[in-house]
Amino acid sequence: MNIILFVSQLPSFSKRDIDLGNTPPVVYVIIEACRYAFFLSHAIRTDVNFALNIFQENLLILYRGEKLRYLGPDERSQALLLGKAVDLGRTLSQGQSKESTPGLRVWKGGWDSILSDLLGKNVLALRAGATVVSAKEIPTLDSYVSGVGCEIPPNLSEFGNQVHLMERVLPPPYDTASLGTKILYLHHVRDTS
Repeated sequence: MNIILFVSQLPSFSKRDIDLGNTPPVVYVIIEACRYAFFLSHAIRTDVNFALNIFQENLLILYRGEKLRYLGPDERSQALLLGKAVDLGRTLSQGQSKESTPGLRVWKGGWDSILSDLLGKNVLALRAGATVVSAKEIPTLDSYVSGVGCEIPPNLSEFGNQVHLMERVLPPPYDTASLGTKILYLHHVRDTS
């Protein structure tokens, strides 16, 4: 499964900010989602890709589960890896990409085809007031998309060929849960199917 998050901007933060407990709140939301996307008890889900699209900076950060190294389950190490990737992305020229650490690559522009490949055909987007997603639909999903402090782009289907965007809501109590818990629920349903 591919998990794709959209955020309008990501504030700058340093290792010192993290050590002093001054990590921006949006970073905690992203790293919680990343942790629940990848971690099983003592292993990383290699069949998961986690992407973060930062609109205002035209950056795409992609964690590839099958190649990922150095990602620990703790918030500090995840925040440091994310910060390193964002800082690298900010130094790239338009159209460039570079690997930050094994399995973690950053693109500055020119990432449309990457996003198209990640989306696949069956994409879940949670929308308030939509019908509840069924347990039978979840294993058929290629991707789950969500906005972090912003809406997902309305033109999302332009990025993929024949994207079937399923606008659904999760069943209670997951409909009001944190982003990380929603991802954990989707994994649970897929794992038990």
